[in-house]
Amino acid sequence: MSSFALMIITLIGYPLLAFLLSILLVRVTMAMLEKMALVDVPNARSNHATPVLRGGGMGVVDTILLLLATAPLVFGAKLDTYWTMLGAMLFLALVSFADDRKSLPFQWRLLAQLAAVMVGMLSLDAPLFGGLLPVWLDAPLTVLLWMWFINLTNFMDGIDGISGVEISSVTLGLALIVLLAPLPNSLFVYASVTGAAAAGFLVWNWHPARVFLGDVGSIPLGFITGFLLLKVATLGYPAVALILPAYYLGDATLTLAKRIARRERFWEAHSQHYYQRAVRKGWSHAHVAMVIGALNSLLVVLAALTALGMLDPWIGVAMAAGLVLVVLGVFRKKESKSLRV
Repeated sequence: MSSFALMIITLIGYPLLAFLLSILLVRVTMAMLEKMALVDVPNARSNHATPVLRGGGMGVVDTILLLLATAPLVFGAKLDTYWTMLGAMLFLALVSFADDRKSLPFQWRLLAQLAAVMVGMLSLDAPLFGGLLPVWLDAPLTVLLWMWFINLTNFMDGIDGISGVEISSVTLGLALIVLLAPLPNSLFVYASVTGAAAAGFLVWNWHPARVFLGDVGSIPLGFITGFLLLKVATLGYPAVALILPAYYLGDATLTLAKRIARRERFWEAHSQHYYQRAVRKGWSHAHVAMVIGALNSLLVVLAALTALGMLDPWIGVAMAAGLVLVVLGVFRKKESKSLRV
């Protein structure tokens, strides 16, 4: 295969295949979920009014695993394959689907995530903090950060479209940065396939959603996205890894901190995230998702500028934090105005 043909497949063909295959496999998964009667029934914390199929993320995860596992056949030895990470992702998907079918104890889920992250660590190859910390401290902190990202991705999957928008924004933004910065081509393949598969899910999950990701989708997607961000950080771009997911990091972390301060059972499901407040007080799911998508577009620009050396990395992080705080303030202000009516 000529280098030009390989470039076209990499830049266009493979992500397009991931997008189309995700649409197809999610639809197939929906038919299976209907037969299993696996639905999300609304409760007091829900942001939907009617039962919706749960577990459509299986089609997204199947797409990612299938294309990334077979990518070496297409791209040859030039593509680094993170087999341990893919194996751990498959394990998480199986455990999470079992949790979707019959809720598993929190401790079991946490142990499964810990096991997956420990195995996935073998694919990082380098310390996260660049040798600034001793190995005995660097590795546990990396595990902790990765597990937090997995769980915040799950926590934030609370309205139609939000996960598809966030995951596709972060990973496709990362794929763009790989093209601009001296990063391994394999990261482009992993990021673009993940982003395109997440975008394909939006066909079925855009408001009003016909299917939800379920834990089988949100947990593995948080796992692989967290891996990609950590990998970029270990390769010398920690600011990029902080800027791209800044909205999810900000909303989830601030909400968690508030719940801990109020001595609530913070590990249980709730509806206190900023984006959920905006929905409860009148914004449509689509409106909130589009606002987050617009914010993420700006974050991608900031991340790209830092990667190219056109913006000081930590100034970029500070600007990203400022943008996120503005959006969180808008979501919160929306609720405050409604409460005064």
